Amino acid sequence: MFDALRRITTPASWARDTLERAHAALEAGDPAGARVIALDVLRRLPDHAEALQVLGVALHQLGYHADAQNALESAATLAPAHARIAYNLGVVRVARLDRAGALEAFRRAAELDPAHAGTLFNLGLLQSELGDNAGAEAALRGAHTNAPEDPQIRLRFAQTLLAEADRLGDANLNDEVIGLLAKDLDSPDPDARLRTLGLALAARTRWTEALTAFRAALAQSPQDPWLHNEIANVCNFLGLMEEAVRHYREVMQLAPDWPHASIALLGSLNYPDIDAQTVAGEHLRIGAAWASRTQRLSSAARARSHPLRVGYFSPDFRRHPVGWLFAPVLEAHDRSAVETFCYHSPPSPAHADDDLTRRVRNAAAHWIDAREWSDERLAARIAEDRIDLLVDLAGQTFGARMAVFAAKPAPVQASWLGYFNTTGLPTVDAFITDPHSSPEGQERWFSEKLVRLPDSRFCFVAPPHMPDPGPLPALSKGSITFGCCNHLGKINNRVLALWAEILAAVPGSTLLIQARALDDAPNAERIGTQAQAAGIPRERLVLRRFQPAELAARVYCEIDIALDPFPFCGGQTSLDALWMGVPVVTLPGELIASRQTTSFLANLDLSQYAARDAAAYRDTAIALALDTAALSELRAGLRARMQASPLCDVSRFTHNLERAWMDLCRGTDG
Repeated sequence: MFDALRRITTPASWARDTLERAHAALEAGDPAGARVIALDVLRRLPDHAEALQVLGVALHQLGYHADAQNALESAATLAPAHARIAYNLGVVRVARLDRAGALEAFRRAAELDPAHAGTLFNLGLLQSELGDNAGAEAALRGAHTNAPEDPQIRLRFAQTLLAEADRLGDANLNDEVIGLLAKDLDSPDPDARLRTLGLALAARTRWTEALTAFRAALAQSPQDPWLHNEIANVCNFLGLMEEAVRHYREVMQLAPDWPHASIALLGSLNYPDIDAQTVAGEHLRIGAAWASRTQRLSSAARARSHPLRVGYFSPDFRRHPVGWLFAPVLEAHDRSAVETFCYHSPPSPAHADDDLTRRVRNAAAHWIDAREWSDERLAARIAEDRIDLLVDLAGQTFGARMAVFAAKPAPVQASWLGYFNTTGLPTVDAFITDPHSSPEGQERWFSEKLVRLPDSRFCFVAPPHMPDPGPLPALSKGSITFGCCNHLGKINNRVLALWAEILAAVPGSTLLIQARALDDAPNAERIGTQAQAAGIPRERLVLRRFQPAELAARVYCEIDIALDPFPFCGGQTSLDALWMGVPVVTLPGELIASRQTTSFLANLDLSQYAARDAAAYRDTAIALALDTAALSELRAGLRARMQASPLCDVSRFTHNLERAWMDLCRGTDG
């Protein structure tokens, strides 16, 4: 009996047994009770580190964070090698917004106990908040390794990996995210899991699976504009343009100020088989809305500069069709007549600098990197540069800056090259086009004055990676291959039905389609099924995955005749086909989006391939296919014909463009 009493009154054992009751109180959700017990121990043993820790945790849970920090810092001084004290000190410092102190504490705790998942988890969260992405990934990876079944750690680790994948362009990290979340049905936040999974799947071009994830999230949050926007973007990639338009409209309804939703909507409207009146009306309505909510800058008429100060804005001074078409013109400008300012605003760091960016930068008299700038800052800079004529090379495409042009930072503004429809902005004065792209009467679809260059609205210089055309593929294959390398969203049921008639009339012929959206296997299966329903047998359809620019044009070495989709025809793809000796059969409509190929053919004296209606389109393609001798001769001479045409005469084109710039600015001379 006396031995038992002696053990009870031993300070160390008494404190240990007493603090066990305090820990039990904390676990039971009774921090007030734990505080009383810890204070009782500290009255007898004021330097007891564990009692100070329990007191600090209890005070923290009661909301007395300053007192909690004092207690835990005292405990850490008494027991510097105690990992849990360092961890709890970090937690309290986070509550007091002392991030630097918390970071120090968590790092110390991780050194003392490298396998404690909670420490590594909190360290990773804090590093992520402080912008140390690599550190956050390492800490959260350690937390997940030590607690692989913890769904909260797994989700946060996946979210950090996703951010790192985007920052580093590392596809393997996206694959790791997918592996972490694909079957994580016990996630503490199912909505966040589906969103993160969807983004990772989309980044790996697994768009159909991404669409499934985003749709599941939308079922839980049907009024979330972010989800509608992501679904619309994925549908855009897949070529599901009607669904994309529907979701972009939802974004605008739910969040009228959502960045770029209106731009994405207008760009998408060019794809479905929608009448010109509706498409133009939407552009004009949204353009007017941009103008009404944007503060105009003072850009009153002033004495015109000499040389003329011309500013070009684009997100696409890079490996992009706009970049390829623009660079030769910029290099050909007469510097005694035109002083060029290039305002570059790429959509992401991955697009910020490549060989074509450097080429444009070297050719520009002034280069302004505006990627990180707000619309207001960019507009102010343009005004400060005293630009005489500001030229938009983006229109309603990804990376556009409609608010900049709505602010009117230059006395004259024009739209050219990057878009094939009106901006709808009353502050943009002119749209650069040509007589073939814009016949008389097209003015009713534009808010801008149509300025028609004499030949074409742009010219073509073949990139160095374009191969030689080679002989007609049908001569060795023994049958005709029709082809289309356009965005899959341009290929609608009406197009497929007409192509089916052509294939049926040309024995043994096949149709080859190459598109980025075919990287997605379920989507390729969808297109195959859609084509079969339209009358194209599976065995006569070749679906080719996307190829990088250096390889993409080689597909024309397998194609005898290119079939243009409608109402949205080819642009760069038609130029590529013609350069490779492949004639393009097209069906022009009312808007420029349906007339680009028609303009190219007119400049080559090949307008017979621009059909007046669907029947003529079908008959033209069939006639070409049935005369392989004439087709072979056309292929052999088409590149030389193109080189000798206005389409490839950069000097002539640039002179005509400069004259248009001068004419536009003449009316603003002060």
